[in-house]
Amino acid sequence: MNFEFLEMQLLEDDIEILGKEASSAFLVLALAADETMQLINLWIMAMNTQAMGEPTLKLASARSHLFLRLVNLKVVEAQYAMKGLEIALKRRAKSRSDLAILEKISKTWADGMSDVLESEWLGFSKKMRNKMSGHCGTQDVLAWLDSAPRNSDRRFLFHKEYANCSYPATDDLVFGSFLNFHFNRMGGKSSNHEKFDEFLNWLNAASHSVYRTFQLVAVDVFFRILKKEPDKTIQFEIGRELCGSSKTTKLPVFFLRD
Repeated sequence: MNFEFLEMQLLEDDIEILGKEASSAFLVLALAADETMQLINLWIMAMNTQAMGEPTLKLASARSHLFLRLVNLKVVEAQYAMKGLEIALKRRAKSRSDLAILEKISKTWADGMSDVLESEWLGFSKKMRNKMSGHCGTQDVLAWLDSAPRNSDRRFLFHKEYANCSYPATDDLVFGSFLNFHFNRMGGKSSNHEKFDEFLNWLNAASHSVYRTFQLVAVDVFFRILKKEPDKTIQFEIGRELCGSSKTTKLPVFFLRD
């Protein structure tokens, strides 16, 4: 299968023009956008609807929740990365033209991420990032544990092939407790299941906004600051065996030793 891309390179001369601080900030934002895209792909593949029955359904669900938390982490990281880029571009600004470009970039991000930044779910998203994704502490779990779901799965499954070990208890007693703890404090008439669905819808939209809006920011950086020409495309021939389908390609739940 043939894939065509618009190719841009951040060369050493470009880093000198942009400045090392702004270049570093731009790369941090690019990393957040790239990892968001990669994790979204894995999250979709982890939603294995064929994993019915015990224990595969619970294991597939727990792994899906893992990718959910990682996607959420990168969505929040992108917000901080963009602030870092704005600060760096402001420091390098030496003319009205530089300030105008910075204003344009800031507006591009604000417009593209408006639904994310104005949502009540952003605060909850940051709590998940701080307490569940990048770090999870003993005292946090202690505070949540009384909010564990009813009939929580409390199993630890050990197997001679370490790749097949799984601890579904953590999905309910840690992540499930975290969700209930915070959802219970939100109030409102919605059930916790309904609140979780609302958050999933927000996170899905937010993750897509991150990498779509990054591309618009990158256009401003490459074309307006670095004066790149937007006419270089490159084609790759990709074997069909390396191309998956979002509908049919699913991650396996268990692994066999070959």
